[in-house]
Amino acid sequence: MSYLLSIVTPMFFVACSLHCFIFAMLITGFSSQSLICRAITVLWMVTYVVNIGAILMETMWKYATSLNRARYR
Repeated sequence: MSYLLSIVTPMFFVACSLHCFIFAMLITGFSSQSLICRAITVLWMVTYVVNIGAILMETMWKYATSLNRARYR
């Protein structure tokens, strides 16, 4: 159990700090007066959401196929 926590805990803090950084970038981009900065921020946000969605879908697919394989063994 301790080994698992030593792997998961740093990953959790890295993910949290990454999301805080992204949130700060979004606030900065949308607070800008420049339309170009806002457009780039929107494109960046859409790309980020699509990538996170793709990662989550891939993870769920692997989980579902592993359950399916375990069921038929």
